Amino acid sequence: MEPGTTLASQLVAATTANGVGAGDGVHDAVGDGAGHAVALGVTEATGADGPALAGAGGGAGDPEAGVVAPQAAAIEAANEAATSKLAARRRRPKPVADFKMVDSVVSTGPAGRMSAPHRARGTSSGAAWPLYFPRADRITGYRRHGRGPPPGRSMVEETGKLETQAGEGASVERIGFVGLGTMGASMAANLARAGAPLTVWNRTPGRAAALLELGAREAASPAELAAATDVVVVCVSDGPDVASVLFGPDGVADGAASGSLVIDCSTISATATRQFGRRLAERGVGMVDAPVSGGSEGARLGTLTIFVGGSDSDFARARPVLAALGRTITHLGPLGNGQAAKAVNQVIVAGAYLGVAEGIVLGIRAGLDPGPLVEALSGGSAQSWVLANRSARMIADEYPLGFRLALHRKDLGIAIEMAGETGVMLPTAMLAAALEDRLLDGGHGEEDMSVLARAIRELSEPAAGPEAGGD
Repeated sequence: MEPGTTLASQLVAATTANGVGAGDGVHDAVGDGAGHAVALGVTEATGADGPALAGAGGGAGDPEAGVVAPQAAAIEAANEAATSKLAARRRRPKPVADFKMVDSVVSTGPAGRMSAPHRARGTSSGAAWPLYFPRADRITGYRRHGRGPPPGRSMVEETGKLETQAGEGASVERIGFVGLGTMGASMAANLARAGAPLTVWNRTPGRAAALLELGAREAASPAELAAATDVVVVCVSDGPDVASVLFGPDGVADGAASGSLVIDCSTISATATRQFGRRLAERGVGMVDAPVSGGSEGARLGTLTIFVGGSDSDFARARPVLAALGRTITHLGPLGNGQAAKAVNQVIVAGAYLGVAEGIVLGIRAGLDPGPLVEALSGGSAQSWVLANRSARMIADEYPLGFRLALHRKDLGIAIEMAGETGVMLPTAMLAAALEDRLLDGGHGEEDMSVLARAIRELSEPAAGPEAGGD
């Protein structure tokens, strides 16, 4: 707190459960049991209109303009609560990981809210990033001003490590990873770099060499892997593959002890996920579904978006593991809800890719220089991740692997099936599926899904003959 100021004049609402704050500037915060952080050291917002005072609990304010409406009664009540919490905090020894940044975790359920008490530092956007969680195992990672790691570096590579907050003698859970494909190999590598005791298995031999160099060990079967670990992460292609590694001969279920946890990062149907969860529960094994989005780049950099379904307790246990793999981790409710959310994601992604593909081909055919065109589009409402990261591939008509078209088509099938069960019509997704089927028939299934632009090009080819515009 700055000299000459009172505690009441210092209060701002710092964060809600998803990490978005109403004030800005660097501040200290004391957490409360509801997952909020009451800031103690900010008197001004940084907006153009100058100083701003916020009511505790999040006043109606605009951090960009620097105008937040104070609420005297709320401030007075929060003043008393914050004073006692601050005093208690000063009596408490510092946690092991004080002043280490961690990625914020988003949750729609109580279990996913930020733990308190915690220390927080504000950003110019009004967000308050927690600097430690006084929980058991978790990941520490570094985020510069909420923008992620430096180019080419993963969150874990920057400064992150898996560690315990449970006190002297506490141990990190042993992690198993099943499935070392394009996504899985990078995800497992981030766990190894985070210091997790890691055991790996892949159906096709020869994929574990790089992980062994990072300190992992390789199991001979999923059952052997499960017997040697506490938490098993699965990342394979589809539902039958998940069923095989979980319940097939020498599967995870044969080796997992009661009390183990399975985290399935594969993309499969919510119905299958719930069936698998019931079968594992009969053996005393918990399960969360945690499908990911972000492609091979996100897997490599540890910046994936992760949609999680499962019980509150299972999610809390899975979260430290998931924090090594992704930047945005959202608990969406019971088992299967993660898969349902991933299906929604893939429907939206289909529309985004298809829209950019159509626009790029249209612009080229209209005689526009695609470079300046993309630059202009990026400054308006057409801007998107797909435009920024995949338009160059569409312009060059070259599609190196990022996210395989064949896998997206599989995911769209799950979404279209879910739409049928819920009575929803998905015309854009169905069109994208038809175009992807055409590309699959043409042998393009292993290319990045931005190859949708090739389908638009092919459909746009002028017809042969005089009508096409001869001399």
